[in-house]
Amino acid sequence: MLTNEKTSKYAWVVLSASCLFLLYDYILQIFPSVMTNELMHAFDINATKLGNLAAFFLYSYLIAQLFAGPLIDKFGARICATIAIGLCALGSLFFSLSHLLWHATLARGLMGVGAAFATVSYMKIAATWFPQRLFAFIAGLLTIPVMFGALFGAAPMAFLVNHIGWHQSLLYTAIIGFVITLFYGIVAKDKPKNKCLTAEKIDYAGLIKLIKNKKI
Repeated sequence: MLTNEKTSKYAWVVLSASCLFLLYDYILQIFPSVMTNELMHAFDINATKLGNLAAFFLYSYLIAQLFAGPLIDKFGARICATIAIGLCALGSLFFSLSHLLWHATLARGLMGVGAAFATVSYMKIAATWFPQRLFAFIAGLLTIPVMFGALFGAAPMAFLVNHIGWHQSLLYTAIIGFVITLFYGIVAKDKPKNKCLTAEKIDYAGLIKLIKNKKI
């Protein structure tokens, strides 16, 4: 059994892994904005179609978000987030290899599905590894990796695109994603050794009832 001191220190390590996921999520969300001309030329599309390509990330994100919480409750943050980061990295890899619009669109959707687990897994880690009195503080820290992700997805990505092209830039982004996947899978744990968690059933009936609620 871990002592409270060791558990507390390792909690920050696990949280840092979740922060990397959030950072990576927002890099993927932002990057189309810095390669608009390149993507329009590569796929021979206008601004409307480019907007739809970029937004496909959010379409798939919206759908997957409905299931992210229940799945993490049932199977744990470690396995769900590790798979999700891997999906994001695969999406980036497929996008970098795309020469057809529908290939890029599917790749963008794959990124969105994976990214849907980023915030939820972070919150699950915060609730499981830290005392309740620190939850609001830990939740507030979430904005730091989010802002850094948006930052790195803008100017640094634009620099890479200008020097090595968008294909190569996204290939490197995919490699970074696979590294984060490996790191998260090794480092992250669902709970401290001295804490018990019970698996939660996915309440699909409750979800449907929630969706049907006019106030919601």
